Amino acid sequence: MGKVTINTALPDDLSAAAVLTSRAMIGLPENAVVFQGKQQRMEAALRIAYKKMPGQVLLAKDESEIVGVMRLVEWPHCKLAPSKMIKFLPSMLIALKGTLPRAMKFQQIWGRHDPKEHHWHLDPLAVLPERRGQGIGTTMIAKAKELSASTNSFFADQFNNPDAASGYESMAEEIWDQSGQKIDAFVQSVGTAQCITGVAGALRERNSRMHIVAVEPGESPVLTGGGTRPPQDRRRGTRIHSANLDG
Repeated sequence: MGKVTINTALPDDLSAAAVLTSRAMIGLPENAVVFQGKQQRMEAALRIAYKKMPGQVLLAKDESEIVGVMRLVEWPHCKLAPSKMIKFLPSMLIALKGTLPRAMKFQQIWGRHDPKEHHWHLDPLAVLPERRGQGIGTTMIAKAKELSASTNSFFADQFNNPDAASGYESMAEEIWDQSGQKIDAFVQSVGTAQCITGVAGALRERNSRMHIVAVEPGESPVLTGGGTRPPQDRRRGTRIHSANLDG
């Protein structure tokens, strides 16, 4: 394994970038819904996004091998205007077939929460599955921080941002009310740990003796200090010990 370098993708690399990204991310819940679990559809959609839509595609390479992909889009280009959406509609119809309405609905919901201040979107960030756990993703995130800092932007850094936990306090209120205010334990799988931290904190204000249980894949026990093999279910768990998890 050589030194991993990160550079802007060349046009000839974009198809390979779409293949790697779809392979690494088809198991995520939103992709399973939008693309019906079909990697080929996701690959086709990504190929269009990488080649035609606004944004900067960066590749992590180990010599000539592509081992990671990330796409950065600067505001306000992260939200396409209707006139530009029409431009891409024919090719997306072919790529997504019957799943286009789901993809558009997902984008509409996401768009309602998009900040109006200057920002960057980092989406997607994918690492070749067999190369996970080697610091490639961390190196790519550091590059994203560097680029965002050069434009006076704020990098949210979801694995090291305890402020985000407060956004889940309303979820705790809903759980508490719907349970009839009778909860002895809260169990949740952990990724960035923003959700479990926010919900657990708010629930413990109501019941200080409540048990909080963080769940992770047994084959990738990061929280308990075990190995960091890729979890078989890529929708759950992470290979990063989030600083948001305060115990």
